[in-house]
Amino acid sequence: MYDYDNLRLAALLVRKIRNVPIVILHSGGARCWDAMLLALDAHNVYLETSFTLPYYQGSSIETDLAFIFRKVGVDKILYASDFPYVSLTESGSCIETFLERHKFSTAERSAILGDNARRLLAGLDNHRA
Repeated sequence: MYDYDNLRLAALLVRKIRNVPIVILHSGGARCWDAMLLALDAHNVYLETSFTLPYYQGSSIETDLAFIFRKVGVDKILYASDFPYVSLTESGSCIETFLERHKFSTAERSAILGDNARRLLAGLDNHRA
């Protein structure tokens, strides 16, 4: 669990890379507050939802994630399923429950569920040109 620390890696990358997106897997998991600080510090840091939402569903960490997603801005949150470890059905149900429970608006839902990823990928295409 500690051999590969994705938050330490992200923190190192943020100091050196400012024009390429850095996506923190699982929104940092149980260390989501640390992931939030990195995302607030750097415009190119994004958080993704895979595994963390199903794993912590119904816990205080789920509530923390709702706060964190709003604090960093929903434009920096990317839906991810973590398939095949979490089935697409379970992942879809979980994200919908989360967004409903924490009263995310229709526009916020659209951003998280796909608009942000499309915007991010379109920007990457522009960097290659």
